[in-house]
Amino acid sequence: MIRLPDWPQRLADHFAAASGRLFSWGGHDGGQDCCLAACDAVLAMTGTDPAEGLRGTYHDRRSAYAVMGEYSGGGVAATAAKIAHAHGAAPVLPMQAQRGDVVLIKTGRWWALGTCNGATVGVATQPAGLAWLPLSSAARAWHV
Repeated sequence: MIRLPDWPQRLADHFAAASGRLFSWGGHDGGQDCCLAACDAVLAMTGTDPAEGLRGTYHDRRSAYAVMGEYSGGGVAATAAKIAHAHGAAPVLPMQAQRGDVVLIKTGRWWALGTCNGATVGVATQPAGLAWLPLSSAARAWHV
């Protein structure tokens, strides 16, 4: 994936739009979940949708994990790694993640995907929508 020339503004616009969207598994009702929010950021920056083929295939936690299990044999981390590999997004150390990179981070009890914005990571969380967590909490990252 190659970032578009105006990717910084596209990422800022994505964060602004995401901040007003509530959490919703599968993005139903105009909401977002963590995976789709991260994929939406990548789509905004590159024009490539890493969630193509997975969008609209689940509507709650159970069906999301079933889709991820079928796709990658695992959960959020395995699915993110498989999608990243398929799109040529190289893994990086979490603390070396840069603005726009995709990050795996713990949100309470759950693992989630988010998008690096410097020292913080924007993550779609329940029920609030977009939350900002410290990059220091990240477990994995992939360069976009």
